[in-house]
Amino acid sequence: FFRALICWFYFTGSWSLDPRPVLHHECHSPCAVLKLKCSMDLREPLSGTSKAEEEVFDQSTVEDEDPSSLRNRFCQSFSFPMRPGLKVDANPTTGAFVLGTGSAFAKQKYTTEEMLEAFHNQRIRVGDVNYDRGFVERVFKGCRFESHSVMLPKEKLFTSLTREEYLQHRRTAMTSLAEEACREALARWGGNPKAITHLFWGTMTGGMDSPTLDIRLVTTLGLSKDVKRTSIEGMGCLTGYRLLSLAREVVMGNPKARVLVVTADLRSALQNCQPKELTRGDVIAMALFRDGGSAAVVGGNPVGGEEPNFEIMASMSRILPDSFDIVDYQEMVGGSIRLSLSPELWKIVAREEPVFVTDLLEEASVWQALRDGTQDPLPPLPEWDIAIHTGGPRVLEGVCQSLGSTVERFRASWKVMTENGNLSGSSNLAVLHQQAQLNSCSKWVLGLSMGPGVCLEGAVFRRM
Repeated sequence: FFRALICWFYFTGSWSLDPRPVLHHECHSPCAVLKLKCSMDLREPLSGTSKAEEEVFDQSTVEDEDPSSLRNRFCQSFSFPMRPGLKVDANPTTGAFVLGTGSAFAKQKYTTEEMLEAFHNQRIRVGDVNYDRGFVERVFKGCRFESHSVMLPKEKLFTSLTREEYLQHRRTAMTSLAEEACREALARWGGNPKAITHLFWGTMTGGMDSPTLDIRLVTTLGLSKDVKRTSIEGMGCLTGYRLLSLAREVVMGNPKARVLVVTADLRSALQNCQPKELTRGDVIAMALFRDGGSAAVVGGNPVGGEEPNFEIMASMSRILPDSFDIVDYQEMVGGSIRLSLSPELWKIVAREEPVFVTDLLEEASVWQALRDGTQDPLPPLPEWDIAIHTGGPRVLEGVCQSLGSTVERFRASWKVMTENGNLSGSSNLAVLHQQAQLNSCSKWVLGLSMGPGVCLEGAVFRRM
């Protein structure tokens, strides 16, 4: 009765006539919004890099936010009355839970020095005498990776692959990563693999190759032949959280469902599918992207011996306006692949992400009130752990500043990134898996990622 009464007050807004967020603590420092000075076109050929051009990697400035200019106040607690028109169609007695996670990386990892040696040797073999060696050294070392997860032997690093060789590499290596991550997630869940009702598979490592990898996993993992499969490609670095959000929607509608979410990527293959004449953008992609796999089991209210890691309290997707050409990923003549990132990318994300996070936290606050029957505010964001995709040091540092957080709160993302590299969409669940292993005092985790579009993806997790 009391829970129903509290929910009635919540829906009618009877305890607050102010439609704005109820913020309970004074903000002592303004949230910072990242602003990068970008003066280089990454699509230009790689030669004669000037000092000014290096600012895209080495220089950023931070401007304080005008507290009245944005709705977010990240250093305060969050409690939102139900805004007019906001509908919650789910049953608040049914939750969505992460029941087990897993990750997989290359068994043989390489140091930055080994990667640079292989890169320079390959440039010599193809007769490229005009590339800017100093620029390459700065970019690779600027990524700050302690080791690189690459599913190739050392002699194959940066060598060109034919289309047939690429597809074969994709078929075998990516299946291996996906299967290993799934086995760990299933083992941590502890249930019968045949009880998995849905299989969601995603990758950014594209290829026309059927039967698709999800069908192979059904057999190798011993899943039911009646499992409902979904295969998604091309969503970039947000793939893991997007699939996790879809899994949440499934189990909210059917609490008995058990969804196996798996992503795997061979993003280092960008280094094996490059045109002879490299651009600066090519070098950045070759330095950043690496290989990995990750998985999670998602279910409704736990039963039996299930011990969830997290409850998924909210999720959100957003396409940013006027950003369609900011990230460009194309297959070219002869099978080469080119990824171009506009210098405007980080400025757009820094501008839009604080508002996106505010809206995401609003949904989480509403769902918490419905689930728990209270209006306890969400804690200030600096008290949250942040599980962001491993997009590179500038991404982690920029988001940290824009959210007014600290490096310590990003330690799971930093650990996965420095030990493996940028794993694209596979990094989402790999970082969440790392979060599950941490001995953290924070009850709340904010998951964030971005992809081509430009799109933002987010999820709010509550530790169990």
